[in-house]
Amino acid sequence: MSARAQSLGPVAEVADDARTPPEIALIYDDIRMTMGNPVVNLVFRRLAALGVPVLSMAWQGLRPAYADGRLNALADALAPPVPGRAPVSDWADRQEGATMRRIVLDYDGNNRRNLIAFSALLGPVAGDGPAVRAPEGSRRAARADPWLAAMRAAPLAQAAPPLPDPATLDAATRACLDRLDAFGDPGSGPPRASLYRHLAHWPGFLHSAEAALAPLHDSGVLAQATAAMQQRAARAVRLLPDLAMDSAFQARIDPAIGALVRRIIPKMVPIGRALGAMLLPEHGGEG
Repeated sequence: MSARAQSLGPVAEVADDARTPPEIALIYDDIRMTMGNPVVNLVFRRLAALGVPVLSMAWQGLRPAYADGRLNALADALAPPVPGRAPVSDWADRQEGATMRRIVLDYDGNNRRNLIAFSALLGPVAGDGPAVRAPEGSRRAARADPWLAAMRAAPLAQAAPPLPDPATLDAATRACLDRLDAFGDPGSGPPRASLYRHLAHWPGFLHSAEAALAPLHDSGVLAQATAAMQQRAARAVRLLPDLAMDSAFQARIDPAIGALVRRIIPKMVPIGRALGAMLLPEHGGEG
């Protein structure tokens, strides 16, 4: 394990910051450039903790599908509606709201692509059913997405602050993160969703989000949204058989990213959209 790996439970990650080892930082930079997004998500940071060869092999296997637009097109088709209806947060009209919207938007763009890519890398689950239809025309064919349009129309910060170090968060914020992480989760325990941690720059918003999401969790709305995302991603994977790695490599990385791909990303795509809707000044988009 790298000396820079942070232990956040049973599995470590290599943070994306100024102290990242040079070989890993180069790969992180290529991930950012290829994906056109400043966020290097937890799925990559966990692979980095397994070593440069593991991260490099996974990224080189997936990179062509990110670069040629196949994942963009499939991710467009995967875009879910906002689950339920959460109240607009009073943070929406604050200056910080533009930064929070930028964070949510960046995670949404990456999470949908990463869910498909890494599900394909780990291999389809037997009985996933028929594949979704590939978008016709351009591989980046537009798909109606009211939430995305509303988020892009709202004021957005040009950049976001870095992901907070867990050690810098106070006990109340960490406890709130623990409660949030249970929402919509078909399992239990780690890993913790990075989107919540990134929004921990504003603990007050996290508490508002907890109050808004709790009824959606208790009613089963978030569980249904998570299950729907798992099913749609599993069908999309059948269009990308070339991304599956050999079984030995899959077995090597599954303990590090399996739960993240099967549980955490599927729940955070719809939850991220609910958080975004809370941050729209006039509650634009779906909801």
